[in-house]
Amino acid sequence: MDKLITVEEHITYEDIFAKVRELDPARPKRMDPELQEFLGGYFEGVQGWDSLTGRRLELMDEEGVDVQVVSHGHGSPGQLAHPAAVDMCKEVNDRLAKMISEVPDRFAGFATLPLVDPAAAVDELHRCVSELGFHGSLVLGRYQDLFLDHPRFRPILKAHAELNVPLYIHPGPIMDSVANAYYSGGTWPAKVDYMLASSGFGWHVDAGVQVLRLIAAGVFDELPNLKILSGHWGETLPAYLERFDDQIGIAATYLERPFSQAYREQVWITPSGILTTAQLDLAIAQVGADHILWSEDIPYIKCKNIRTFLDEADLDEGDREKIAHRNAEALLGL
Repeated sequence: MDKLITVEEHITYEDIFAKVRELDPARPKRMDPELQEFLGGYFEGVQGWDSLTGRRLELMDEEGVDVQVVSHGHGSPGQLAHPAAVDMCKEVNDRLAKMISEVPDRFAGFATLPLVDPAAAVDELHRCVSELGFHGSLVLGRYQDLFLDHPRFRPILKAHAELNVPLYIHPGPIMDSVANAYYSGGTWPAKVDYMLASSGFGWHVDAGVQVLRLIAAGVFDELPNLKILSGHWGETLPAYLERFDDQIGIAATYLERPFSQAYREQVWITPSGILTTAQLDLAIAQVGADHILWSEDIPYIKCKNIRTFLDEADLDEGDREKIAHRNAEALLGL
């Protein structure tokens, strides 16, 4: 394998995160003590990853990762419902661009966009691509109770299509009403509530619904050059493509293509550190090697076998090179 590029890697600026916590009224001010203790331990391993040098580079060298495409992780101002989010996103993007400029052969960037102000988000995407050299953007879940198919976000989607850069739809916290109805109220402790509703399952479904709604709304037909990146092996959707055709397709007769075709033509998926042969085989069968990129999800997931898994996978060499780096180079213009 000539080269390995991973595309869902994160950095969190703790001062920005603290400001987001301060300005976001939706964030709980009090928490179940057991859950608070659990989360303190859970997030301990992701503290201090606010640099592109030091242990990040050391880990990349140990694992055999040549290039990371980096974006802001948890506590992103992109989803913040406050006017200050516009300047905070600019600050995040400027900091990241400066860090990348110091090690340009090892890193590239995705922009953080202020969804609170779609016009400002469009301007920021243009600035990040044309001036900072970024290769698309990453959003962390919905904005409030709105999904990306809502008309207010159409200018942002159009800008990605016009600039020919992808939009990475990453999971984020789900709506409280959904979390309470689906994932709480059992005999388990609050920390299980949290994991069921978040990285254990709930937010993956939520991120998959984002993509499903874009197709159902006809956005892919309207914007055939829109390119979507979807982590965690497509956030549950690839296994259901034929079901979508059979059941939703008979109602969504206004669409120009079957769901499965639209998905396979405009969505690229990545593993996000979920390294299992069964998932890789399903991805190859459902979307093909041309629409798979590689990712680790640093610093939340650290895979010593991020390169060796792909090296040893039962793939022909052409497909291995596509997944390892060629697809990323083509899609992101690296």
